[in-house]
Amino acid sequence: MRWLKTKLDVFKDDAECEKLSASVYRKQRFNEPDPCYLVPAFSGLFCPWWQESARCVICGITANVDKSDLVYAGLRSSVYQTYDVLFVATLAKANNKCNSIVPLMALKKPNEIIVDGGMSNSDILMQSLADILNVTVRRHNHSDVMTALGAAVTVALALDINPTGLLKIREYSTNKPDEYQSTFYSKINSNDRAVKLYGWHESVKRSLNWISNKSISESQNTLFDLLDHICNEQHEDVKKIKENQCPLNSSQKISFGLTVIGVFLLGLLVGQRIK
Repeated sequence: MRWLKTKLDVFKDDAECEKLSASVYRKQRFNEPDPCYLVPAFSGLFCPWWQESARCVICGITANVDKSDLVYAGLRSSVYQTYDVLFVATLAKANNKCNSIVPLMALKKPNEIIVDGGMSNSDILMQSLADILNVTVRRHNHSDVMTALGAAVTVALALDINPTGLLKIREYSTNKPDEYQSTFYSKINSNDRAVKLYGWHESVKRSLNWISNKSISESQNTLFDLLDHICNEQHEDVKKIKENQCPLNSSQKISFGLTVIGVFLLGLLVGQRIK
């Protein structure tokens, strides 16, 4: 968010940030991805990706995207990153697809989380957390001082001091008149959540391995390599359809036709290069 504010001058203060992001949240449709996604990999991606070679990308931009969508994407990026970490810490244990990143001890997924710190003052951020994590989110009554408390607990642990007394400050008071103003529940269904997460993870995929150690030779044709890669992917799709013995629908027939044309053009290009 600091990058959007100071480098791009997209918004001036927290109030404007909240106003812009709220306008996008209100107009979002169910079962549609976010207007765009920002993956803040300025110096790589950390847990659960651990990719130093990743770099920041903004994906999904159309002519309808404006600065409010960029602010919204920046705010939501922290939500999606929280989901990724929470999934690895709690849900991945039961998912065999994630064996390479599953911790030795998985935590139980919480039914609710208590959030503090400066960014918790954003209602849109808190609501987005509830939506994407599918948990109840409670904002601490004294969120402004929680960052300092976190630093104090860290120092206590470093000095081998029991921080239990400090942590009592974190207890959430449920008898305050504004309890429900500080509590957020998910407003989206599981399919809508899956669509939005798909967009995020497709964006993360594009940010990975951006920095490459490969040396580029003067004779290398990167356009040819890209076209070849696309054609190979399309051939794999057609192969899977044949293996499953599924009839091609109209869109797949068009895709297959384009694949044949692409192979023909690549043949011409290869012929020209050989000459």
